[in-house]
Amino acid sequence: MIDRNTILPFHFYTYNKPFTGSLNGKRYRIIRNQTDGSARDLDEFTVSIWPEPYAYDKTDAELIREQTFPFSEEGYEAVIAYLNEYLVLE
Repeated sequence: MIDRNTILPFHFYTYNKPFTGSLNGKRYRIIRNQTDGSARDLDEFTVSIWPEPYAYDKTDAELIREQTFPFSEEGYEAVIAYLNEYLVLE
């Protein structure tokens, strides 16, 4: 199960570094996408999920499922729910 302790705290993503992990034969990546302007409320989380064994950059794009969420505490919680839906329950 994915929870707040599994994917690092919200603050980590303000540095625009990706976080990756794996569970149940699938890998995942979470990153903040910044808008061109200074409006932080337009930023998003992008969550990518793909089958093991390869890294994100080495996986065929057709095998990667991506979803975006608002870059906010609510979006962070939605990221956790999305990961649990596709990594734990699928």
